[in-house]
Amino acid sequence: MSSNALGEPQTRERFHGGAERSLFFQSTQRDPVLTVILAVASLLLFWSLDGRYLWQDEAETALLAKSILRHGVPIAFDGKNVVSQEASKEFVAGSRLPYFLWRWSPWVQFYVTAGSFALFGANTLAARLPFAFLGLGSVYLTYVLAKRLFASLAVARLSALYLATSVPFLLHSRQARWCAPAYCLFIGLLLFLEGMASGRRRARTGFIVTGVLLFYTNYFVSIGLLAAVLVVAPLLRASRAFLGRLPAVYAAIALFVLPGISLFQVFNKSKPFDDNRYFTYLTYYSSAYSTFLLPLPIFVLLCGLLIVAQPVPESATGGKRGLLFLIAITVLDLGYLALAPWVEFRYMTVLLPVAAILLAVATLWILRTSLVMGILLTVVLLATDILHMDPFGYLGTFGSEKADRFPSVGPTSFPFLGFLYEVTHHFDAPEYVLSRYLNRHARTTDVVVTTYDDLPLQFYTRIRVAGGLEGRQLPEAPDWLIRRRWIMSDEPGKDRSVARHIEDLRLSNKYEPVLIVTPDHMLGTNPDPRHHFFKGPSSSPPVIMFRKMNNVED
Repeated sequence: MSSNALGEPQTRERFHGGAERSLFFQSTQRDPVLTVILAVASLLLFWSLDGRYLWQDEAETALLAKSILRHGVPIAFDGKNVVSQEASKEFVAGSRLPYFLWRWSPWVQFYVTAGSFALFGANTLAARLPFAFLGLGSVYLTYVLAKRLFASLAVARLSALYLATSVPFLLHSRQARWCAPAYCLFIGLLLFLEGMASGRRRARTGFIVTGVLLFYTNYFVSIGLLAAVLVVAPLLRASRAFLGRLPAVYAAIALFVLPGISLFQVFNKSKPFDDNRYFTYLTYYSSAYSTFLLPLPIFVLLCGLLIVAQPVPESATGGKRGLLFLIAITVLDLGYLALAPWVEFRYMTVLLPVAAILLAVATLWILRTSLVMGILLTVVLLATDILHMDPFGYLGTFGSEKADRFPSVGPTSFPFLGFLYEVTHHFDAPEYVLSRYLNRHARTTDVVVTTYDDLPLQFYTRIRVAGGLEGRQLPEAPDWLIRRRWIMSDEPGKDRSVARHIEDLRLSNKYEPVLIVTPDHMLGTNPDPRHHFFKGPSSSPPVIMFRKMNNVED
């Protein structure tokens, strides 16, 4: 076995074949570098996993998981509280199904969490634990995918390292949400596609299973990814045998997802196409992708490599084919995401494993051109946002915004150090402080009306919590009022309406203020860079809370 320019053992495996027949395991079991990377990833994913309380979206997952343990399916009402963030559109009247049956989003994340609750109890750590494991699995599968696409041990190792230290990846994988399952399933989908292209047995079955599970994890994200994969499949291998299998495989996936299309009312959430909205959202996703996933200078370099150079020498023609395949998926998926009626950073994060591989290919090419420049590039990418900010972050374009640049020196911030600070320091998020206060001072029969964070309060307390974004009739004489200093939505019935109701009650002179000494910051535990805080802000005004007079236990 020969060695390449980096002194690594050069594999004889090629893009479309090789002696190995296993899709996942045989090629990686003797790589000590991968073992070290997985150990580092484990530390970063599991360290202080319950250090912050569940925020609103995570609490939704946890509450519906608890419901599954009681009913077998996610029912959004427990006899006291209602789980809703869409003005009660998540459940539908006029059908044979139970009214409070959850029909807004797919159920994979709820069942994953319910399984963890069954084993470890309904708590913060148990809610997030299975997702952190799936994040770790994503690092491993990214290594395997990179090695198969580029037949390069160096690309595989760098891909796993970049993903394991990506702050957006770590933050989203540590959430009790659909993200980590989607990462694993998407990488698995690409692995099974490569297996089909290489003629591996059972790859078609694996592709169907992962495609169906991806739909039932997040149907919107899955539709875009499946469509992009279908379009770019000829770039992987243009043989009639391979391409001829795809229609039957996709037909099988369509058959299995039809019940979900009906149950979740997939097409009822769409809006008429608006070209202004589309280009605005496309600007957002392009800017956010460059600022937080793959820097624009690196993307330009990779496009140049497709024209003038072979990105990975030992991978023969497979290197350019694999590079073009991944770039095409990225471009098509970003174009698809901009079609949505709303814009969300998390939808794009499913491309994080692909971005990690693309970063690895670019880094390896520069390393082989100049060892010093390659090492410098690796350090800059791992430790700073210098390249990621160029140019959209420095221009402050839509999609490049950050809530927290801690720690920073001038225009340069160090997101990885910010993440390390986060997992080693306590964070007094409002949902944490409010839950603890109500558990100490409220009766179990009390009623709270709040403009937001109603779902964490439902999960962490035993009292009735109304308001938020649920869009239902509000209690006339609640015991506690919580008015957050910002508004999430002006939609009728959501927190703007709740805020007006709270103001009317406050003016009745039946309520007195409660001093809550904690900054009222917005969505600090949300992993979206526009909202996430590594370090709690000290300049925000305090949370506003009122209690009905003579209605609190000493």
